[in-house]
Amino acid sequence: MRRHQVLTGAVNPGDCCFAVGYIDGVPFTAYASGCDIVILASNFERVQIIPGDKHGNIQVGCIDCSAENGKVW
Repeated sequence: MRRHQVLTGAVNPGDCCFAVGYIDGVPFTAYASGCDIVILASNFERVQIIPGDKHGNIQVGCIDCSAENGKVW
């Protein structure tokens, strides 16, 4: 059993599974959790979850955020 199946909401294993971005100078954190991408505010409150079920339930292996405009890719 993989770790993300045991710990709901845990960050996927790997070096590139989380990133910090900025929107109008306000930082946010995005991380991969299983097939989903979770967005946290600067105080680590969950703001949004982008579900991965529409993309074939593939585990997210890498994520990055823009330091200028808040885009997550």
